[in-house]
Amino acid sequence: MTTTTAPHFTQIIRAQIGAGTLMTVGARDFAYNDAEGDRYLRFTVTGKRGYITAVKVILEPSDTYTVELVRMHKRTFEFETVKSLELVYADQLAEVVRRVCGE
Repeated sequence: MTTTTAPHFTQIIRAQIGAGTLMTVGARDFAYNDAEGDRYLRFTVTGKRGYITAVKVILEPSDTYTVELVRMHKRTFEFETVKSLELVYADQLAEVVRRVCGE
């Protein structure tokens, strides 16, 4: 008897973004939150010197995504949302991640 499990939502998001896009933006240090109503995948990307820049892909209850570019200063630990795009559909995800990261 074989059983199959549904892929975790983070695997689905990474597949929808695509490995090529993730490599292009320099994605690394993946993290996620699986709490009901607050599901997201976050990864750091190559950013300005002195800052840690992260992309946060939030799965909304409407089955759309919100993509945010968040910057944190290394010394002060202050967070700043630089760009945010809402109502992103799965087929638009790779293009939006590239656009948000400035590629």
